[in-house]
Amino acid sequence: MAASAAVNGFGAVFAYISSGSTYTDLAEVLSVTPPSISVETIDATHMGSDDGFREYIASLKDGGEVTVNLNYVEASATLLQTLVLAGVETFKVTFPGSSTFVFNGIPTAFAFDDVVIDDKIAMSLTIKVTGKPVYTAV
Repeated sequence: MAASAAVNGFGAVFAYISSGSTYTDLAEVLSVTPPSISVETIDATHMGSDDGFREYIASLKDGGEVTVNLNYVEASATLLQTLVLAGVETFKVTFPGSSTFVFNGIPTAFAFDDVVIDDKIAMSLTIKVTGKPVYTAV
């Protein structure tokens, strides 16, 4: 049996363009849900469709939502709040091995997880992808 070529997520980086074309990494990222590309469908069934089966045609594509979970770091919390208030930004997920997913997105939510007595404080950023996300394998 061949050895697996799977890669773990340790070392992945989430960044945004802070000025010009310079990316700035977010600190202490715990997990990232990258863009997910889906295609909407339109029902094109007609009276002559074969054996009464529905027919569909492809419609618009959607880049989905991105979620980033982070450890609470005071400066990062301020930055996430600023990103949500700023509007469209350019973001990049860099996978271990250097493949990337670059996309424009609208930060739609910044939230803290529950603050409890015996655990770390965490927070999250939700981003709606706008336009075509671009995955580049290295």
